[in-house]
Amino acid sequence: MAMPSQFAGAPAALMLLADAFEFGLSGPIRVRFAASGVGIGSEPASDEDEAARHESLLGFSVPPYAGAFRNPDGLIGGLAEARAAEALLKSGIDPRAAGSAGDHVSGLTRATGLVLTTPNTADAASLAMGLLGWLPSLELALRREGGGDYADLVEVLEEVLIVVAELHPEASRSLEAVEDREVPTASHESSVKDLAEYLTSHALTGVYLGRGTVQRIARRVEAPRGFGGRALMLGNLLKSAASYDRLDEAIGLIREEVLLYQAAWTLESERHPVFARSAREWLRRQDRTLVVLEAIQKAVHAEAQVA
Repeated sequence: MAMPSQFAGAPAALMLLADAFEFGLSGPIRVRFAASGVGIGSEPASDEDEAARHESLLGFSVPPYAGAFRNPDGLIGGLAEARAAEALLKSGIDPRAAGSAGDHVSGLTRATGLVLTTPNTADAASLAMGLLGWLPSLELALRREGGGDYADLVEVLEEVLIVVAELHPEASRSLEAVEDREVPTASHESSVKDLAEYLTSHALTGVYLGRGTVQRIARRVEAPRGFGGRALMLGNLLKSAASYDRLDEAIGLIREEVLLYQAAWTLESERHPVFARSAREWLRRQDRTLVVLEAIQKAVHAEAQVA
């Protein structure tokens, strides 16, 4: 889905996109997109159905928070939210005007749009750069979890944010590095639980392994994964795959996910210079993850033999 040239200015576009991410693709929001010349695919059976799908996808499968992608523990809030509030205050805008979504993509997008309506375009560009540092991963995660229409919206959002970021290219220098940690397999005391928590941290791996992805892998290798959080499900899957002699296949499927994210960030780095810095960092972590997978394979095999 492309943003047509007649689409309203960037602030209005950002407000509409923020509403779509926060409230879902309901009938009224679809009408607003249509009025702007943007088609967003087939309509749901009802607004109630769309609300349920929106909650399942963005509230459960792929929480679109900066912290979910940039914090090693997946904790929401923190730096991105604070930077948005600071930019709003500096622009003479009450941070509450951006809503209570915090570092949710909707809140950060709305904050960017609001700041962009003021002379403080430098901070708007900085907020845009911050979003562009993780949105390509959100886009792919949504596609992998069955949310293609919302992934299309992320793609449109990226196009608008690129325009904003280009106002002040130097804003990329203000980007904070994503926190990194020691890879758990560096310690012989690492458990399958530790390894699964590592693999489900996008900040550490550069890959978002969603519930749907874990479930697909479990079906492919015909091994139970149980219920619970993503790390718990993946840990169960690794152990059961080892017991069924399907661990090599499971690790291979996880490796395929890593390669998909590598390909996505490689394309982004070639698409526009605004992605270059973030792409280098995510590609480095993805390269490391491919190496770590080999160690994880050996560690899980060893733990399964002891058990």
